Amino acid sequence: MDNEKNTNTQDTDKNIEKSAKEASKLLELIRELKKAGENFNTYTHLFAEPFTYEGKTHEKLTFDWTVLTGKDSLSIEVEMAKEGRIPINAAHSGAYLAGMAVSAGSVNTSMESQISYWEAI
Repeated sequence: MDNEKNTNTQDTDKNIEKSAKEASKLLELIRELKKAGENFNTYTHLFAEPFTYEGKTHEKLTFDWTVLTGKDSLSIEVEMAKEGRIPINAAHSGAYLAGMAVSAGSVNTSMESQISYWEAI
């Protein structure tokens, strides 16, 4: 039993070490991209074909991630809970990410629900 526990601890340590190395590589890549002028504060989505909503045609939507706060995150979680949905991992929750996009952009939930599936994924 002690040998099995020791093996599990070693496996966990290896996984943690591997994750730390991957995170370090990712941070270095982000630094390089920022030096090259990449902007991670905003994202502009260009539609494959213009999208019309309530009489206004949109060729693109811009999302400003810098305006988001912890309050936005909590508000999205509250709205999801009201619908009986709890995000286990926000990064993989479509409803949570859609809520963040609404908070960061010039789009509302009604408009977002009208955007082509292929544009939204």
